Amino acid sequence: VLDEVHRRARDLTTCRRRIEADLGLGPTETIVTHFRSHEDRMLTLDPAIRAESQAQVIRSARAAAPGARVVVKIHPKEGAAERALIASIDDGVVIADATTDTLDLIGASDTVIGTFSTTLLHSVALDRPTISAMLWPGLEYWRRGTDWSGVERCDDGAALTAAIRRNLSDD
Repeated sequence: VLDEVHRRARDLTTCRRRIEADLGLGPTETIVTHFRSHEDRMLTLDPAIRAESQAQVIRSARAAAPGARVVVKIHPKEGAAERALIASIDDGVVIADATTDTLDLIGASDTVIGTFSTTLLHSVALDRPTISAMLWPGLEYWRRGTDWSGVERCDDGAALTAAIRRNLSDD
């Protein structure tokens, strides 16, 4: 994987072109991408809280960048139920699945959002603005799992909106 990250880092333009073709995005569109974690494995995490945190990520992205394309990449172990959840929150969200190359999507994104995942490390390595949205009450101890240089951490919707806005305006 590290060799692939290095190769993509040297050619982010190709990543962008492949994602534009794969997801039907335009060359000048701002892309804000949320990479979902496989949350079903979190047995102590209430499904209603998971759904609300997903909705908050989408609301924050929309508020921070009203003209941006919001992409949600579902985890490879997720399927129809998660796609339906995302579509029910906002039917304008582009849903990417396992057929969309993760490293290309990271490289094409103007901002990457996750909870805790190696995709956040890959995002930092590809020099993409990277945000960890830890919106799960009572599970703050997971926050240590993203205590890496280059990852901005947010604990609520207002902080996430501000972080997205700030990262998109940085040059």
